[in-house]
Amino acid sequence: HIVQEAVQPVYDDKVLPSVEKIDITPLLEALLAKLDELKGELDTELDTVNDSYREMIDAIPTIDPLDLAGDVAGAIGGSIGF
Repeated sequence: HIVQEAVQPVYDDKVLPSVEKIDITPLLEALLAKLDELKGELDTELDTVNDSYREMIDAIPTIDPLDLAGDVAGAIGGSIGF
């Protein structure tokens, strides 16, 4: 308690005003706001990528192996005169 009584006035007079001068609260608030904004943009863009990917997958034609085998057999048979 004795140390606190001796140090507190010096802290209040010298340190506290310096801390208040270098208050980075506005900077941190701006940074957090920007990160929130980027999070929203990223969510939107990831949804767009996901939708595009699903459309691409849906656009791939399905191939029935039996139809493919028949086409290959027909092509081979047709080229050798059967």
